[in-house]
Amino acid sequence: KQVQNSPIAADILASAEQRLQVMARIHRRLYDADIVNKPASKQFQDLCTDILDASGAKNIVCIVEVGAVSLDLTRLVTISLLVTELVTNAIKHAFTPGDGGTIVLRLTHEEQSYVLSVSDNGRGMQRDIARTDGLGVTLVSSLAHQLRGEVAYAGAPGGGTQIVVRFPAKAA
Repeated sequence: KQVQNSPIAADILASAEQRLQVMARIHRRLYDADIVNKPASKQFQDLCTDILDASGAKNIVCIVEVGAVSLDLTRLVTISLLVTELVTNAIKHAFTPGDGGTIVLRLTHEEQSYVLSVSDNGRGMQRDIARTDGLGVTLVSSLAHQLRGEVAYAGAPGGGTQIVVRFPAKAA
């Protein structure tokens, strides 16, 4: 009964349920044996659409800009989970409920690295994200570590927040 009467507990459970639903969709899509032959830009656009649908965010747009990348299945899964967490966090924290906004997802190849960035034009960082111990920051850090990558949090150009994950182009 106490959980039913606690708005905080209800929010935590709803957030966990939303993440599980999106992850289930991701996993179903990733079971497609031909996924590595499909354009990464299509994969990430579909993923962002699923996340926006699951969150109920009607006024938020996700722009996907993916360059020529070649990812094995393991890295594609890890990056998909990372994108899920970053986009979900942007939807949840960057925008005032009911307001619109834009999230931009970029994945580019630079020299020996891939650079994944997720930026938004929301209200900006309210605190030093990297110093929090929340579930989202922990997941992002863990997934970046699986890619042998580094995470940087900063203000986005023109306002908002930008999270950048740089990782080696060659898998270990």
